Amino acid sequence: MTEVSVTVTVGEGSESHNHDLEYRRTLTHVHEMDDGVIELVPYTVCYRDQINALLKPYIDEYNERVDQRYQEAWDRYNAGEIKTKPRKRDYKHMDYDYCAAHEDDYITNPVTGKREKIPLFRSLIIGFGDKQDREQGRITEDQAKTVSADVVRLFQEKFPHLKVLGATLHLDEQGFFHLHLDYKPVMAAEFSKGLQCTVSQELVLEQMGYQPEQSIINGRDKAPLRFNAFRNEIYRYTEECLAAVGLRLMYGASKVKEPEKDSSVNQPLANWQATQDAANELQHLKNVMLDTVQGDHVSPEGFKKAVAAADKIGGVLDEIEKQPRSRLNKNNVVVNFHLFDQLRSFVKDMVETVRHLLQRIDILTKKVDAEKDKVSGLQAKLRGRDETIQQRDNTIERYKDENSKLDREARQNRRAARENAARQQFMERYRVGDMSLEEKFQQEQRQRQQSLDR
Repeated sequence: MTEVSVTVTVGEGSESHNHDLEYRRTLTHVHEMDDGVIELVPYTVCYRDQINALLKPYIDEYNERVDQRYQEAWDRYNAGEIKTKPRKRDYKHMDYDYCAAHEDDYITNPVTGKREKIPLFRSLIIGFGDKQDREQGRITEDQAKTVSADVVRLFQEKFPHLKVLGATLHLDEQGFFHLHLDYKPVMAAEFSKGLQCTVSQELVLEQMGYQPEQSIINGRDKAPLRFNAFRNEIYRYTEECLAAVGLRLMYGASKVKEPEKDSSVNQPLANWQATQDAANELQHLKNVMLDTVQGDHVSPEGFKKAVAAADKIGGVLDEIEKQPRSRLNKNNVVVNFHLFDQLRSFVKDMVETVRHLLQRIDILTKKVDAEKDKVSGLQAKLRGRDETIQQRDNTIERYKDENSKLDREARQNRRAARENAARQQFMERYRVGDMSLEEKFQQEQRQRQQSLDR
């Protein structure tokens, strides 16, 4: 079993960093290499133009509604329902350069109260194999290319309202092989005014059915987020893509967290570390189970190994649940909690693994039953074939006997014919005129007797 570290993090989103080879040569952490930047989604049009194209149908629909309202106003004016002529400037069309109109949009963060700029597009960085994994050969460039392509394909299938603008695999940097996945949330929605769509990632994820979850690897004191449910889903199908090339996923949390880099000011470092250790231990045990249940053949020893891992998982969860911790809430009041709270999503994933195990057993059982039925059918067919062959053999033997009898009769007839022909030939040899030899002899005898009588 080869386990590789995987991370799914939010990126800043930089077209030049992701796609511009000349720009990348100026970066100190990039080393030049052939085929070091793989465009998994062809980058032929800049993101701004792609976003404007995505929004154009909604802007068209908005402008049509404006024209309709303008015409309705004129109809009311002509009917005498209103006294003021409609003015075109009151019914302005929306400009098609959506990005230019919204590149300086801000929103107030409800948690921090700070004004934050709304990005024109969203970006994820998905890493496969950290520096240690690469140095020890646990993941190759070809494997990273295959996994990245599958991840992009599944992302487009599973999240149709997150329109992919660009997807680039970077192999030319230190550390992780990593995929930059840039996308624009766009989903049709009904509003009283404005465009009849939403570009809010939160609203799109909500409409897609995602509920707030705690991040699998985020042990910080944070409220569950809808984005975490989205990210946890990406981890789950990335795990499937890795399995297709013979690799197992390990969450890319640091094994040791430096105190000065601890991003949670209201959670002791020991709590953070305990959560990460527990998550990694559980994931490793899950990988042990997956190695067993996803094989075509499950030996008794392999099944025992999977059961032992499942039992150990239960022990780890019990140990975590018994370790009460404390933290400061938003009112700076110390409250108790359990590390188990930070692992709810992971436990949900473990349940899915067990469900997969049961499904696998059921599938294998049905396959065995089907094979038994197939064997029984083949045996019946063979028995029928044997009977047919036996009947054919009996018929052949009968024909052989009849042929032997006919051969004997033919030989006898040929021999009789030969004898008859020889006799006929002999008789013909001594035939004189129309008399046979015997008749000639008798005639001569009579003539001789007549001579004596005279």
